[in-house]
Amino acid sequence: INTVRQQESAPAYLGRVFGISFFATDLFAPIITIAFGYGVSELGEWTVFLLGAMMVVGMIAIKFISNRHAQHFN
Repeated sequence: INTVRQQESAPAYLGRVFGISFFATDLFAPIITIAFGYGVSELGEWTVFLLGAMMVVGMIAIKFISNRHAQHFN
């Protein structure tokens, strides 16, 4: 993800992009850790299935967005 950010961001804004990215990561990490802590105890082995499904949906969304982005600039 950092490589894509670096390639797609204008050099003048690169520091700001990484700053916002790291801020968002640091902001949401404790919230996600607590949520998954409680979620794992409730969902048990379904947690692995849920995370896998979320990853597949995320990859499909990234591919769809990338294709639309490529068509828009070609």
